[in-house]
Amino acid sequence: MAEEMDVIQHLIEVEKEAAEVLVETQKKADETVASARASAQARFKNEYSKIVKSVDEAEAKEKEEASKEHDNILKSYNNDLNSAVKDVNSFNNGLEKILYGDGQKLG
Repeated sequence: MAEEMDVIQHLIEVEKEAAEVLVETQKKADETVASARASAQARFKNEYSKIVKSVDEAEAKEKEEASKEHDNILKSYNNDLNSAVKDVNSFNNGLEKILYGDGQKLG
């Protein structure tokens, strides 16, 4: 009976040591996973920041180009308006026809 108790006690000690090894291994695995996760997140943030910066710079450049193009079109339109020949008599005659028909005159 003592021999059986010794075997059982030995098996319990082996089981305890196995449990300790398992716990230690799990801790190391958790540390490895946490380290890998932190590293991956740092790399992601770094790459994400680069992409965001690139997109922001491209957007600013496009806005600036669009603004310049808009300003050029507006200047061209204003120049066309200012350089257009204004025929005041024809305008007044046309307006008189629209408002009064052929019989009356303005002013």
